[in-house]
Amino acid sequence: MKSFVGKLAVITGGSQGIGRAIAILLAKQECQIILLARDQSGLERVASTITQFGGVVTPMVCDVGDQGQVQRVFDNIEQHHGRVDILVNCAGVGSFKEFADHRPADCNDPLQVPGLATIYTCRAVVKSMKRSGSGAIVNVLTPASYFPLPYMASYTASRWALNGFSQSLHHELKSHGICVSRVCPGRVDTDYLENNETDIGWWPRISSVFPIVSPETVAHRVLDGIRHNKKEIIFPRLLWLFVRSYQLFPNLVIWLLESLRLFQPPNVLNRTKKISAIEARNWEESIALEPAVVSYPESTDEVVRILTNPAKYPSPVRTAGSRHSTTHCAVSDGGTLMIMRNLDKIISIDLDAMTVTAEAGALYIDVAKKLEQKQLQFFVNVEIGNLTMGSAACTGTKDASFPGENGQICSYLKSAKLVKADGSVIQIDDSEPALLQALRSSYGLFGTLIEVCFHIKPISAMVVSHRSYTLDQFENALPEICASNKSIMYYLFPFTNTITVEFRHYEKNKKPVGRKAWLVRNLAWKTIAPAFSAILTRSLKHKPSRFFLIDWFYRFLQFLLNNIVKSDASFPADQIIRYPERKGLSKYTFSIWAFPERNIIPTMRAYYCFCQDYYKKTGYRCDMLNVGYRIDQDQNPIFSYSYDGPVMTLDPVCTANEPGWDDFLLSYN
Repeated sequence: MKSFVGKLAVITGGSQGIGRAIAILLAKQECQIILLARDQSGLERVASTITQFGGVVTPMVCDVGDQGQVQRVFDNIEQHHGRVDILVNCAGVGSFKEFADHRPADCNDPLQVPGLATIYTCRAVVKSMKRSGSGAIVNVLTPASYFPLPYMASYTASRWALNGFSQSLHHELKSHGICVSRVCPGRVDTDYLENNETDIGWWPRISSVFPIVSPETVAHRVLDGIRHNKKEIIFPRLLWLFVRSYQLFPNLVIWLLESLRLFQPPNVLNRTKKISAIEARNWEESIALEPAVVSYPESTDEVVRILTNPAKYPSPVRTAGSRHSTTHCAVSDGGTLMIMRNLDKIISIDLDAMTVTAEAGALYIDVAKKLEQKQLQFFVNVEIGNLTMGSAACTGTKDASFPGENGQICSYLKSAKLVKADGSVIQIDDSEPALLQALRSSYGLFGTLIEVCFHIKPISAMVVSHRSYTLDQFENALPEICASNKSIMYYLFPFTNTITVEFRHYEKNKKPVGRKAWLVRNLAWKTIAPAFSAILTRSLKHKPSRFFLIDWFYRFLQFLLNNIVKSDASFPADQIIRYPERKGLSKYTFSIWAFPERNIIPTMRAYYCFCQDYYKKTGYRCDMLNVGYRIDQDQNPIFSYSYDGPVMTLDPVCTANEPGWDDFLLSYN
């Protein structure tokens, strides 16, 4: 089909997303458009857009999952508009969750739409297309059409059926001059999740690897497929590579994805497990907690009952939030350990007030991803994604400050609800600024946080890049760096006397599109670097040889940071990392130390000398790179790192695979 002028195109799911984009693009090619969807107001909005530039469009309300409705609508089309030349099936529904939790509708709806719906619409046009000896049918697929994705059983079943149906129909109709095309994009920037009540937390982690494409990009690929009789279009290229690899080596690909835990969704990897008192330990399992009772409240009423029933829930009662990683920061020996992870709902996102309200047990990364779907973001994209919202509200967890913004998450706390020790529920908000200032660094001492509200802002593209310096070069460049209006994180290498600076800033008028930079950076920081160091520390006892290899490895890492980890338009929330619930080979630990910015160069030199001298004297040194952040003056929390002025931190990091870490920190102090 070389020209679309005068052709009649029917598009299902035409009220939004991909269907809307295809309809507009075909109308601009002078196609006559018939839009089908259940949403009348959505259809009218798309029709209005098309008529504004002179396109010809007819919106028709139709539930394509209803065979009778489909037949009546297509009879009407043929009677009043003529033969259908192009049919594009975009309509689809689905829910993602454990199959045991599926309702009957969760099982039936995706099989009906797009499964049976596509069969109904194709059946309605095939006879007339065969009579004319021409026509094009396009069925829009998803990656679930090719992979056996867990926690998407019904959704995957319908997409596999649609894929098989499309292939079969292609071979049946190609001799009649009819092309049946399958178009499979990766992640598309649409409102699919909101309209189908699905949860991105059940998507496999591999999905975050693929870049998000626009509906308009999909529309151009669809038209390309129609023009050139393409039976299959899979994009972006990385998705095509995964599909072809799976088709050639299915068992190997699944084994690799499962081994790297990329096949499992975040909701499964981070689900709170019921732990017994004897299993209550911190993340690296170096500290054992010994509570008499471990409780998992699921409502405010349950929290009140726990706090007011000392016979059943003995004192002390401690609330286990997660300040960093999944550490249960709650020593309650002989008392009650109250784990808040079942209070994890996102209550509201207020676009007028620009706030998000969530229960205290919700994970920071989950809320950040939900905001991203709505083109919003937190002010602070802290690296530790397993932070609970309650802990974020009352601790000093931080990231490098952006110009004009604060670096501590709690600085953006607007209000919080707490249950006091006597069981009463109170709210602290900005009507009591002094009390709110104290709450922000109270570490849970005011009561059990149950609900928190944070300021948010519209999403912006984050520009990220890296540059390495010697200490002398860094000293000369620091005034210019501090005046550059960029956020500054840095990686410290005391034994090579170098520093690699991570520069970040926002392009407020630009939409984020890239994910590769943070994917590479986080993979190196979270997994590869600590695993490499841990393996060497465990297996190579000759320390000079071990640290020679470690230093060269981190030189290579510096090269990667400088040359590969960069983006002109990254997603800010991709900086946030979801850590495993239990330690593994890649676990590491760290300690945060902040110093006045005005003295940072002599302090940094002294720290480098200290690390080198300590290694000479004791034979111990950190087996990982160290890190640091620049944090602007911030008086929002009363115990702020930077209450008196801007600070820069020098934070040791190690895998703690051999004794000496605690003594090192004491000597540092």
